[in-house]
Amino acid sequence: MSEKILIQKQKELEMKIIAFLIQNPNKNKDYKPEQFQHPTTKEIFTAIRFFEEKGNKVTLDEVHIFVKKKIPNFEYSELAKIVENFQDFSNIRYLKKELKDSWIKNVDNKHILSDVATVYQSADELTVEKLSNLRNKIDKNIAFLTTEESDPTMKSSISRHREIIKERNKGENKRTLGINALDKAIGSRLAKRGSMLTLFGLSGSSKSSFTLYLTNALVNNPRKICVMYFTLENTEEDVVDMLVSIRTGIKTSLLETPEDLQSHEIERIEKELNKLENAENLHVYDESSLSIDQLESKIIQSKDIFREKGLLPEDEYCVVVIDLATMLTDFDDLDPRRMEQVVNRLHRLCRKEHLFMIHVVQANENDLRGGKKFENVAQIKKYRLLRENIKHGASFFERSRVVMSLKRNRELVKTYLPQEREEWENMPDIIECHIIKNNKGATGLLEFGFSPENLQIAPIVYKDNEV
Repeated sequence: MSEKILIQKQKELEMKIIAFLIQNPNKNKDYKPEQFQHPTTKEIFTAIRFFEEKGNKVTLDEVHIFVKKKIPNFEYSELAKIVENFQDFSNIRYLKKELKDSWIKNVDNKHILSDVATVYQSADELTVEKLSNLRNKIDKNIAFLTTEESDPTMKSSISRHREIIKERNKGENKRTLGINALDKAIGSRLAKRGSMLTLFGLSGSSKSSFTLYLTNALVNNPRKICVMYFTLENTEEDVVDMLVSIRTGIKTSLLETPEDLQSHEIERIEKELNKLENAENLHVYDESSLSIDQLESKIIQSKDIFREKGLLPEDEYCVVVIDLATMLTDFDDLDPRRMEQVVNRLHRLCRKEHLFMIHVVQANENDLRGGKKFENVAQIKKYRLLRENIKHGASFFERSRVVMSLKRNRELVKTYLPQEREEWENMPDIIECHIIKNNKGATGLLEFGFSPENLQIAPIVYKDNEV
């Protein structure tokens, strides 16, 4: 984002708060003059505080006269326009934090760094007390930037909860994974903002296909859910091909050989490409190397774009999909303890940015590669992936609200019992989705019919047990 746009956003933020303070001058004590970085808004704030402290009524006329002494070209119409343009202050707590957040990032931290440089350049004055003071300032700023402001009283807690109950009654905060069968199986706690879902499976279990099936369903949801899809394993070309195949039913192999396509297939492909081109609530990031810091930056960037297009809801809810999550550079060569720290960072990011995050993770295949043998098809069908099968995954299991494993028996028979060719050739290709963890909800098994050639996936409904 250019510096010009950042300055304009900062000025607009300050004007919103100024409009609030003109109408609520007694709240000026919640702010500091140095937090206002634009000269005009800083002077207006000074005027509000001056009149309020003297016990005088804060009026536009008085504020205008006060500010004009410092800024001669300041017009009354400019002040009136600020008040006229900003009337809704329901999110003032968020704006207040954003103002302080901006001040700390852009002003106070620069002062601290300058003080650090001065102290270290004067080696003879390098005292423990000075270093301790600098450390305390830095710790204080970090704590503020990583902690959301909240009122801890039970009165406020119950007030917020009453609003949640209203939303529940209206159905406005109901979340979805885009697939009715999964929504029904997981229950009312699914896809909550600030929570994570881990999806894992063995090689060939169609993790990416299933994840894009969910992504496509979320994007097509009437609520226009904002989705960010980070592909660290597959390329953007692969992802778009798979989405087109999911949406058209045309084989992915045909998409790669357009000369073999029929005219009506070409038309269908172009139609879906046009729809995807205009899917403003989906962002795809093709990343061969990505850290959590970079991930956070890109999430903020996408949220800004969604916000500008009017797609971001008031609670800033978004869905973030990471395929494969353990390919984030922070996971490189980690011991179990540090692995937990990285997953905790992802969880904090999830809560801080009001996300629902889906992590796609590889299953640990050591038990199979290390000599575990299936003697027959029945053993393969009984085989279940458990929490210990998540590759480097104890932390993912603990931090995720929901954990699901994927398994394709047909693919396992083909891989581990190749001599049973007739068996696996005649087996229906089914993705078993096993919900092995579900906070405050049921676990269980769902089955999805799968056509790997054109990536068509559909829940299987049984007469005696609807899925």
